[in-house]
This record gives sequence, structure tokens and C-alpha cells, in this order.
Amino acid sequence: MSDWHSQFLDHSSRIRLHIGDVSLGAVDRQVIDQLADLAGAGIHPAGYMPFSTPWTAGSPQSAQRNIRHWMTASIERSHIGKWSLIFGVRRNGVLVGSTNLSASNYSDERTVATGSWLGQDFQGVGTGKLMRAALLQLAFGELGAEFATSEVFADNFPSRAVNEHLGYVDDGERTVTREGKPARLKSYRLSHREWPRIADVQISGGKEMGDFLRH
Repeated sequence: MSDWHSQFLDHSSRIRLHIGDVSLGAVDRQVIDQLADLAGAGIHPAGYMPFSTPWTAGSPQSAQRNIRHWMTASIERSHIGKWSLIFGVRRNGVLVGSTNLSASNYSDERTVATGSWLGQDFQGVGTGKLMRAALLQLAFGELGAEFATSEVFADNFPSRAVNEHLGYVDDGERTVTREGKPARLKSYRLSHREWPRIADVQISGGKEMGDFLRH
């Protein structure tokens, strides 16, 4: 493990975000296992795939293996300029899902992408908007990002609503294959300048991570 990677893991483990009754903290092995169990219990209805990488296809056990592998590999492969910050999301202390910030060529582009999911039993109560607002505060307010991007299928109306509520603008779309059929994948983009700052997000450890990433 490189010195950069060791410092990255140390800084990421110290980040905590709070907005209302929603809190975000960096995942560790225990939380990854808990999130795998949550994913195995279901994220979306059978017959509908909201993810461009269909990691929930197949059995619950397959979804559990996929999320464990992706989270562990994303963290282990983080390096200068290309990294992933993965958080467990809790509401009133209950683990309800996960969200992440990722970047490629961050030193030059200052652009982050977001991804997220919630257990099916915890959807439809506004958690998605709150956890995204917290992530944007971290990205723009602490890490020095200039742009945030998001991709979502055109028929994923709840995720589109989160983007639009938080000021993202339409950045085009492309046709991809989803489970053997063509589907429209929409791109969204938000600039630091247009970011609707949310005043009640509390962050610890973000400034230190931002200083680290900028050096």
C-alpha cells in the first residue's frame, strides 16, 4: 500500500456528514457486510433495473457478492487523481443505503460523479435528496470540486427528481443496452457556481481531505 493510499484511507475514515436526521460515514468491512445484507433484501422491483451496471441482477446472494466486491475494489484501487469515497447512509441511526463520490483525473478536471442506492423499505421519504445535498456540500464546500455529474435512466423518475431538485441541468443523453434492450441514459451536470448551498449540512473531516487531495 502506497503512502498516498494510506493517507487517503485515514482521511476518508474521519469524514462524517449530518443533515437533519440523516448521517453519512465512510464504510469499513463491517458496514460493507451490513450493506450487502441490505442489498440482498431488495433495492428495486423485480423486472426493473435502475443501474447501468446491473449488479443487482440475479439472486440476492449475487447482489451481496457484487456490492462487496465493488466497494472493496473501488477503495483499494483509489490513487492520486482517481478515487472513490463510499459512505453508509443512516436515518435516525438505521442503516438505509449507500452513496459515493468518485473522480477520475481529479487534479485537472475537479469533477466528481455521484452514485447511490437505498434499501427498498427506505425509499420515498426524501432520504435521497438529503444524502445528495450532503455529498454536494462535501464536494463543493470542502474538496474543491468545480462540477458534479450524475447519470440516470430516463424512466428512473425518483432519481431524476433528486437531480432536478438540487439544480443539476440536462447534459444530454445516450442510448445503451439494458438487459438486452435499448434504454435512454440521461446525463446531468451541476457547477459550483450554480450549486444551491444547503446551510444545515454539518461536516467533520472534509477540510482535511480537501487539503490532502489538493496537494
